[in-house]
Amino acid sequence: MKNSIIRKIINNESAKHLNSGLLSQIDGGKNIWLFFGPGGSGKKTVIVKLAAFLLKQRGNNVFFGSLDTAGLGSPEKLQIFARILKCDFSLFFSISELRAYLLKKKNRKKYSAFLINMSNKKIDSPAAEINQLCRLTGAGIIQVLPLTHSRQVIENYLRKNYDIKHNGIILTKADENPDHYQLKNLLKKHKLFALSCNPELPGTFYMI
Repeated sequence: MKNSIIRKIINNESAKHLNSGLLSQIDGGKNIWLFFGPGGSGKKTVIVKLAAFLLKQRGNNVFFGSLDTAGLGSPEKLQIFARILKCDFSLFFSISELRAYLLKKKNRKKYSAFLINMSNKKIDSPAAEINQLCRLTGAGIIQVLPLTHSRQVIENYLRKNYDIKHNGIILTKADENPDHYQLKNLLKKHKLFALSCNPELPGTFYMI
C-alpha cells in the first residue's frame, strides 16, 4: 500500500519539477527544511510530495514535524501521511523545543531529511528568532504561497516577511489562477518557483 501511495503522490509533472529544485539544494548539504506560509497555501501537500519522492528515489529516512505554538493540535494530515509512509512524526509547541530536537546528534544521525511545517508561525514570529534557528541548525526556509491570492496580496506578503532569509519560494495552486500574464510577470520579478502543470507557463520553475 505504501509504494502505491508514493507512486500516486509523485506521479505528476509538478511534483517532479518541485522535487528536482529542492533536491538540488538538499544535495548541496541542507537536510532540514522549514516550510512557512499562510493557512491553506499547501504547505502540507508540498511536504508530502517531497517526502514521497525522497523515500522512493533516495531511500531516505524522512522525519515529519509540525509546529503548533497556538496549541490548536491540528497536524492530522501530516500525521496520517507520516503513518502511511512509515515516517516518524512529532508535534512541537515552541521554537525552542524544535531547536533542541534538531540539535540532538542522535536525531541528526537517525534521519537524512527533516521536513517541518511551521504552520502560521512566520506571521507573528520575530525574524531574529527564525534566523537564529536556521543559523544554529543549518535549516533552510521555503515559503509556500497560493496563487489563488492576487499578485498584490502575494507581493505584500513577501514585503512583510522580507527579513526572513529564505532559500526559495513555492507558489502553489497556479492552475487555479486564470491570469497567466500576471502570473508570469510575478514569477519573473521575484524569481520564484511555481507548482503547476500548465504548459502555458514556460520557465515557471525558478530558484532564488
